[in-house]
Amino acid sequence: LALAGRVAVKADAGYGEIKRGDILVSSPTMGHAMVCSERSECSGAIIGKALSTLKEGRGKVTVLVSLS
Repeated sequence: LALAGRVAVKADAGYGEIKRGDILVSSPTMGHAMVCSERSECSGAIIGKALSTLKEGRGKVTVLVSLS
């Protein structure tokens, strides 16, 4: 559990490649984040901003988490 800071998050790039600066949201893959492809549809599900990349598959991504 993290409220703020840089955090390693499990992510699934099966819903789109994750690049630095992308907004990450909760994913249908249990316990994983995914890239938000349409910002207008992401409110309420935002985890944070990606600080690292994930091109394919599942892995860990560094995310900047902050309360907003």
